[in-house]
Amino acid sequence: MAEKNMQVFLKKLNRPLLATWIVLVFFLISLSGILFPSLETWSSHVANRNYNGEGLIEIIEAVCWLSSCILYIFLLRFEYKKNKWNLAGFWYGFFAVFCFFAFGEEISWGQNLFGFEPTESVKVYNQQKEYNLHNLNISEIFGLNKSNPIYRYLKNFTTILNPLFYLTCTIIWFIIPLMKRAGKFLKYKTQLSQTKNIFNMLK
Repeated sequence: MAEKNMQVFLKKLNRPLLATWIVLVFFLISLSGILFPSLETWSSHVANRNYNGEGLIEIIEAVCWLSSCILYIFLLRFEYKKNKWNLAGFWYGFFAVFCFFAFGEEISWGQNLFGFEPTESVKVYNQQKEYNLHNLNISEIFGLNKSNPIYRYLKNFTTILNPLFYLTCTIIWFIIPLMKRAGKFLKYKTQLSQTKNIFNMLK
């Protein structure tokens, strides 16, 4: 009975919409630390900035990235067996590589997992002293003085990446599907077709 109720619940649950709201919430949390200096510490804790080690959120994110990578590899394999190389196969391969890269970044390429020490340059130019790109201290790389007004915005690259990432996800998972449901793409497709017909008539 419980299993049947769970199946009914999952069918009724709008998972894409739920994922969109989760992403949107984290986007606003990340953005709040940039727009409101008084919220920077709170935003950093939630978004795992300025923290050495793997927090619970980072572990969950790493598992999700790795699971997605494996899923896309299977999809690529099935697509290749069915249709060889095509556009869908290309995107499956692209997202498999992207998810693997994101997984590696999330675990700092095994630094905390295997316990190896960072080099001196990593300690200087990475805000969390980890082997990854998303925590690079852009301010130090460009030699900005700490008194510079934009120093705090660039001292951790993830301060910029997080809002951009969540904004991109919101566009892909919410805005584009909403436009598609509203028939916007069909309208543009019809207009494009009409424009092509006009050009063909003028030839």
